[in-house]
Amino acid sequence: MEVDEERIKITLTPSHFFFLFTVVVAGMFLFFGHKICHPYEIQTQEDSFFSAKVLQVLSDETNQDEYVESEIIRFKAELKSGPEKGRVITAVQEINSMINESKRKIQSGDSVILIYLPDNSGDMTYLYSTHKRTTILAVLMVVFFVCILAIGHKKGVFTIFSLGFVTVAIFSVYIPGILSGLNIYVLTSVVSFFCIFVSIILINGVNKKSFSAILGNVLGVILSALCAALMSHLLDFTGIFDVSYFVLRDVIPGKQLDLRAVLWGGIVISSLGAIMDISMSIASALNEVYENMGQKSFLALWKSGMEIGKDAIGTMTNTLILAYIGSALGTVLLYSAYNKNIVYLLNSEPIAAQVVQAVVGSMGILFAVPTTAVTSAILLMKNGD
Repeated sequence: MEVDEERIKITLTPSHFFFLFTVVVAGMFLFFGHKICHPYEIQTQEDSFFSAKVLQVLSDETNQDEYVESEIIRFKAELKSGPEKGRVITAVQEINSMINESKRKIQSGDSVILIYLPDNSGDMTYLYSTHKRTTILAVLMVVFFVCILAIGHKKGVFTIFSLGFVTVAIFSVYIPGILSGLNIYVLTSVVSFFCIFVSIILINGVNKKSFSAILGNVLGVILSALCAALMSHLLDFTGIFDVSYFVLRDVIPGKQLDLRAVLWGGIVISSLGAIMDISMSIASALNEVYENMGQKSFLALWKSGMEIGKDAIGTMTNTLILAYIGSALGTVLLYSAYNKNIVYLLNSEPIAAQVVQAVVGSMGILFAVPTTAVTSAILLMKNGD
C-alpha cells in the first residue's frame, strides 16, 4: 500500500520552533536552577509522617487540669504508606481546648496523616496530625484543568503548560533558593522574568503583541519592585509579624534569613499575575485595533491603549486589593478585635505591610498601562504588523 507522503508530512512552522525552543530552555532553567538552589539540609521529621485509614474508634476520654481541657481519642488505623504499610496500629488524637478545639473528631473511615512521636508518657506512638486532603485536591485540580481545556481548547493546553512551568519554578527554584541563602532580590527578579517570558510566549506565541506585553510587564514589575523596596525602607519594616517569623528568620543553619527581603519578594511575586494580565490585555486589544484601523497612526494607537487601560485599571486594582485583604483577613480581624484604635492599627507592622502590598501591587498595574500602550504602538507601527 502506497503511503501519501504529503498527508503525513509534518511541517515545523516558526511558531512550533519557538514553542519547542521555549519549552527546552524553560526545562533547562528549572533543572539547573533546582541544582543551584537546592536548600541546606534542615533537620525535619519528614520520614515520621504516614498516611493511614481509620478502622475503629476505641475510646474517647476527657482530661481536665487547672488550665486546659484535653480530649484523648484512641483509634485503630491501617498504615497506607511507609515501610510498615498494611500494618494495623493504635493511634491517638488529642483535641486541646486552648489550641485545636475546632478540630473534627476522628471517625471510622477517615483518611488521616499520622506522625510517629513520643506521647506524654515518653513512649513512641502514632499521633494524629491532620486529615488527608490530597485526594480531594487532586480531583479539584483535574476539574480545573478540564475546564481550562473545555473553554480554552488549544490555548488551554498552552495555559496548562505555562502554569506547570511557573508552579515548578516557584516550588523547585524560588523557595529552595530562599532557603539555601541566595540573594532574595536577585532570585525574585530572575524567577519573575522567567515567569513573564514563559507564560506569555507559551500562551500567545512569538509575535509583536507578545513582545509588547513582555516589555510592559517587565517595566511594570521593575517599577513596582523599586517602589516596594523604597516603602519598606521608609516604613522601617523588620519583616517580623509574629512569633513564627522569629523561627523562619533562623531556619537557615548559621545564617539569618532577611525577612524584609522575603516581604519584598512576596509583593513582587503576588503582583506579577495581575500586571501580566493587564499587559497582555492591552497588547492583544491594540493588535486588533491596528488590524481594523483605516488610517494607521501611532498617536491613535497609543490613545486607544490608554483608554483600554483606564477601563481595566479599576477592576484589576480592586481585584488585587480585595485579594490582599482576603488573604490577610485573619490578621486584620485579630488586630481589630484586640485594639480598636485606628491609629495603632494603621501603624502596626502587619497591617502597614498589607497596605503596602495592596497599594504597591496596584501601582505596578498603573505603571504597566502606559508602558504597554507605548511599546505596542511602536512595534505595530514599525514596518507594519
